Amino acid sequence: MGAVAALGAGALALSGPAYASAATADLELTVTGNSIAATSSGKVNDVTVINHGPDAVAELAIEIDWSQLDTSRVEITKPDACEAEPGKKVFYCGYENVKSGEAADLGFELVRKGAVGPAGKLTFTVAHEGTDKNLRNNTKTVNVAVTPSGPDLYAFAYDVPTTFAGGEPKVGTVAPGAQTRMVYEVGNFGDVPTTGLKLQVTLPNGATFAEVEEDCTYNSTNTVATCTYDKFVLVPADADKPGDEIFAAARFYHLINIAAGVRAPSTLKGGVVAVAPIVAATPPAAAAVTEAQAELPEGVEGVAASEENAEAATGPQNSLVGESRLARDADRTDNSDEFHALVAKAAAPTTPAPGAGGGAGELPVTGAKAGLIGGAGAAVLVVGGVLLLSARQRRVVLVTPGDEKPTA
Repeated sequence: MGAVAALGAGALALSGPAYASAATADLELTVTGNSIAATSSGKVNDVTVINHGPDAVAELAIEIDWSQLDTSRVEITKPDACEAEPGKKVFYCGYENVKSGEAADLGFELVRKGAVGPAGKLTFTVAHEGTDKNLRNNTKTVNVAVTPSGPDLYAFAYDVPTTFAGGEPKVGTVAPGAQTRMVYEVGNFGDVPTTGLKLQVTLPNGATFAEVEEDCTYNSTNTVATCTYDKFVLVPADADKPGDEIFAAARFYHLINIAAGVRAPSTLKGGVVAVAPIVAATPPAAAAVTEAQAELPEGVEGVAASEENAEAATGPQNSLVGESRLARDADRTDNSDEFHALVAKAAAPTTPAPGAGGGAGELPVTGAKAGLIGGAGAAVLVVGGVLLLSARQRRVVLVTPGDEKPTA
């Protein structure tokens, strides 16, 4: 098995004859979600590693260094599937089989312990067993803080197409010229309810919206939708009670068309979902929000924004920030998320066996993606103090079944 060694500047390396690799891949690490609203109990945040290729990565390791974190204000919870370094304030996590163009996500939780103010720093480093010619994007240090009260929205976009079986997402492929749907979630980890939302959805290159929705406007090429919901209450996650119709998060769907001329197989990039909160001058207390106030628009599904179902966003800064109607967000780093469309040629039709059911069925499902949240579905191999995990798929998001609302 491979071993882990320090390579200066906090970098990691995987080595050893059993897993020697000639793979060359540029790994890029990003971190979102590093601030907590003043009275919120905490939130789930995200580390994302993108493999820019050209080769697949057989194994990679992520180091989380929290030695500079002020734990009197904010504590970090070790992800279930990560390993703590004895005597050090460091966690190690790992992945197997991350293909070129794919991403591996790691959710981690920050817990508020103190008052508003800076709470030190976290440093994240990624390495793989082969050659990485651009080490400048392998390390990220973020400032952690407890911020003044307010909503704290996150956006989480699934790759296209994603289907749900038993509440668990499965990423498949879509054929050129076909119609499919995109899915994303928005939730509130803050300590103030929203009274409205503004969303901007930019589709990947080669995709267009297939229908016009009442609350949205579209650009001339039908590739960007801006949706404004003046009455859209999302209570803080701490106030989300199971069994009612008041939600801390909501799941959105849009039908989209894939251009017939798109090459297959290919990954369409450039998709982004961004969200900003709208808050009344005197927002309601979370406990006073009624189900009538929290009624969701048609086609929007309520879910619970909890540490189990919110893997924070991985995209660029929210492009909606700065408009006068929009409220300050307690943490803008997770207000947007990137997503891809996975295109492949349609499978040849098959004849059902005698007695087998017909129908279109689900979209075809591709092989497993590299990913991790809380160790769900992970097979663990300990390698020189670092865990190497093989998880079932990228971007696992767990939804509390009791809090789901059927799509209208």
